[in-house]
Amino acid sequence: MNRVQVIEVTRKSLSPMNSMSLKLSQTVAEQLTAEHAIVFLLDQGASQFVGVLENEARVVDIRITTDGCLVNSISTLQEALLSTDFIKELDEKLKLRVQSSISAIMNNSNNEPLGFVLALNKMASQGDAPMEFTAPDLQLLQKLTCMAGWVVEQTLQVDKVQVKKVQLKSQFQDLQTAYTKVCQDNHRLQSSYRSRRITKKRAVTTAVMIFLSGFLYLFFAHSFNTAPETWYGGGMQQRLQSQLISPQVERVEDFLHLSGNLQPLSWVKVNAPLDAAIEHVNFQYGDTVHQGQLLLELDQSTIQLAHRDATAAYFQSLKELERLKNWSNSIEVKNAKRAVVRANKALQLAKERHASTSSLFQKGIVARTELDSDWRAVSEAEVTLAMAQESLIAQRSVASDVQLKIAQLSLQNAEQKMQSLALQVDQANIHSPVQGIILPATSKQEKQPSKGGIYSGAQVAKNQPLVMIADMSGVSIDSQVNEVDLLKIKPGQSVDVRIEALNDLSLSGVIHYVDARASAHKGSRSRVFNIQIQVKQLTKRQRNMIRIGMSVDTRVLIYSNPEALVIPFSAVQLEGNKKFVWVQTEQGQVIRKYIEIRSSLPQGLEVSSGLSAADKIVIGHGESTNA
Repeated sequence: MNRVQVIEVTRKSLSPMNSMSLKLSQTVAEQLTAEHAIVFLLDQGASQFVGVLENEARVVDIRITTDGCLVNSISTLQEALLSTDFIKELDEKLKLRVQSSISAIMNNSNNEPLGFVLALNKMASQGDAPMEFTAPDLQLLQKLTCMAGWVVEQTLQVDKVQVKKVQLKSQFQDLQTAYTKVCQDNHRLQSSYRSRRITKKRAVTTAVMIFLSGFLYLFFAHSFNTAPETWYGGGMQQRLQSQLISPQVERVEDFLHLSGNLQPLSWVKVNAPLDAAIEHVNFQYGDTVHQGQLLLELDQSTIQLAHRDATAAYFQSLKELERLKNWSNSIEVKNAKRAVVRANKALQLAKERHASTSSLFQKGIVARTELDSDWRAVSEAEVTLAMAQESLIAQRSVASDVQLKIAQLSLQNAEQKMQSLALQVDQANIHSPVQGIILPATSKQEKQPSKGGIYSGAQVAKNQPLVMIADMSGVSIDSQVNEVDLLKIKPGQSVDVRIEALNDLSLSGVIHYVDARASAHKGSRSRVFNIQIQVKQLTKRQRNMIRIGMSVDTRVLIYSNPEALVIPFSAVQLEGNKKFVWVQTEQGQVIRKYIEIRSSLPQGLEVSSGLSAADKIVIGHGESTNA
């Protein structure tokens, strides 16, 4: 039924799942004090169980193939796997000297089988005989198997997620490649359309010029009674000269036009510094406030009371620290020293009296009771001295290094608390941190008719947002740029900003940042990138005119050529995909010159290569020849 296959491997060649299986096996063996433990994972595709064992620097891959055993009947399979024949076959191939074994099924959270865990050879204490696995060992193995099942399940889920990520990444790259190809095809179509449109315009222009030329020719020939062939033959050179032009050298600029809404240069949120009630509100929403202007006054009675208590605690801690520093000269220590001196003197006198009484007792002059009475006096004096000495030690320990350290820490805590409360007292009068327009502290800065929760008597909590101040020392414009034009802009580029609502008020700004993440454009499959344009300084007049949210039109200079060569549309002719013009040489010959066109302008075409400003272009040369 079962077939065991053992393959020698190395740790480096193990898959992540096999490495995890080996670590779980080692953990189970340590917890059960077993000589070996093997975590077998179910490979449903191959209908086999796979386990890894490391024994004496030898790593083996164990594969158990089951013939005709369904995964759902893993409980019966476990019994078969633990049969004598299977253990014997496993022992022969691994040389483990198996004497005892236990196993437990490993399931996932849905109670579906993931495999099983096999523990071999219960280890005994040093010098004892080998032991058998007990019922508590089986219970512990079952708990460890549940934990191992959870680990395996989580690892499998992570692997599935990683595979899904790789698939999604591959799909994204395919979509990106397809999109790039579509963009390139679209660009070629647009170029072809522009070329056809230019050709059409040139053909219409040429036809009109031919018609006008013929009409004028017939008109003047009839008026002056001049033969056509004479005018043509004698005036050809003059007609050719009248059609010679030179490329115009002029500044050419190209702009990217964007739209957006005006926003402050920055938003500054003002929070409540403490828990208190509002006493006075010194602003109206929409007011322009100055830096340092008083906005709100909070009730200070509670915080001032707490500050006075903290101040008293601070001076009490300071007094206690000074007392401990001078404790060696305190009354308590001096009294303890005096008590020790008195006890020493009393002991000395008691000893002298006892010695005298003992001498008289030996001579038979005094009774023994008197001797015993003097001895008791000596003992009492010794006890009194010991108590006085202990009291002195105790008094000196009051100012030990530990007590001094505690007093210093208490003083630091009291000082910090006093300073914190003093700062809150100062912050109870809330001032504007910047100059700007004051607005409600809401996610949307819309105009509201009332102050909401900001009014005299309202209770506010510490760190509660109170108001927002729009920093109007400058403005920012949030806009979007299409991904096709993304490479044409970069942070730091100059931007012309025009506000149509203010009679086309013009401002000079720069691109502050370009978002690194794309977002979908509404109603289109193309992607756009958010950008922010900043106008960092405004005049006082401009600040008074500008309102938040106004729509603006911006113009970003993306190309500038102060010495561009511009020629008329009618000067360019086509030869397949190539463009050329007729140019008259110094010897009077007319030749072709192939050119490259960079862009089409209202006044003509900008030539990027093939011509110079000194060239003489012949307009309508082909038409003259045909005529």
